[in-house]
Amino acid sequence: MKQYESCDGMTEYDGADHDSKMVILTEEAEYGENSPAIADTYNNLGFVYQKQGKYAEALKWYRKALGIYENHEDFGKNHPETADIYNNIGVVCKLQGKYAEALKWYRKALNIYENDEDFGKNHPDTADIYNNIGNVYQEQGRYAEALKWYRKALGIYENDEDFGKNHPETADIYNNIGVVCKLHGKYAEALNWYRKALNIYENDEDFGKNHPETADTYNNLGNLHLKLDEYPEALHWYKKALKIKITVYGENHPSTADTYYNLAILYDNQNDNPQALDWYTKAHTIYQNVYGDNHPETQDALRKIQEIQRLLNEE
Repeated sequence: MKQYESCDGMTEYDGADHDSKMVILTEEAEYGENSPAIADTYNNLGFVYQKQGKYAEALKWYRKALGIYENHEDFGKNHPETADIYNNIGVVCKLQGKYAEALKWYRKALNIYENDEDFGKNHPDTADIYNNIGNVYQEQGRYAEALKWYRKALGIYENDEDFGKNHPETADIYNNIGVVCKLHGKYAEALNWYRKALNIYENDEDFGKNHPETADTYNNLGNLHLKLDEYPEALHWYKKALKIKITVYGENHPSTADTYYNLAILYDNQNDNPQALDWYTKAHTIYQNVYGDNHPETQDALRKIQEIQRLLNEE
C-alpha cells in the first residue's frame, strides 16, 4: 500500500489495529517473522495508526516492514514495494513537520519509480510522489516549487486512461493547486480550482458530500472567504467541514483540530476574543497530544493563545 497523501481516513480504522495484530500473529506462525506477507501487514498497521494520528506508532510499523523488504532477496532497496514504504514514511514525517526528512524519503521512492521499467515517469504511482513532494514545498512556503510538482502530477492524472479529468485523485491536485493560488493571492483562480475539485468529490459515488476529501475542500473554501474578509461565507464552509470531520475522525483528531484553528482565526479577525480563545485552545490541546510541544502547529496555536490572553487581560 503506497499512499497518495490526502485525508481519506474513515472511522473503520478505529478497530482495525486489533484486527491487523491478530493477522500478524497468524501470519508469523504460518510464514515466519521475515516474510513479505508479514511486511504487508506491518505496513497496513502503520497506515491504520497514521490515520488515527498516532504517528510514532505508525513509523514503528513502517520501519518494521521496511526492514523486511530491504533485506529480502526478492525485493531489496530498489524494488517498488520498498519504494512504497519509503513514501509512507515520508508522509508521516511530513505530518510531523519534519519536511527535510520527508523530502529525503520521497526522493528515495521517486528514484525507484522513475527508473523502474514497469512504472517510469508517466505512471500514476509516480504522480503520487510528485504530489507528495508538492505538499512539502507548499508547507515550506516554496509555492513556485509546489506548483511545479503539482502540475507534473496533474499532467499524468488527466491523461491517464484509468484516471482522467473527473477522477477523485485528479480532484486532489485541483484542490492543491487552488491552495497555492490562494496563497499567491490569486483568489478568483483559487476559487475556480476548488470548485472543479468539489464538483468531482460531491458527485463521485465513492465520495459524495460527507467524505473527508469533500470536507477538506469545504475547509479550503472557508479559508478563501476568510482571506477575503467574507466572514459569514467562511463560517458556512467551516461548519460544513467540521461536521464531516467530527463524524469521520472524532473530536480529537488533528484534521478536526485544523478546522478548530481556522474557526479561531475567523473569530480572532472579528475581535471576538473569548470565542477565538476557545477554538485556539481546542486546537492546541489536540496538536500537543498528537504532535508534541515542538511541532510548528502546536507552537503556533500556543502563541495565538498567549496573544488572546494578553488582550483579554488588558480589557
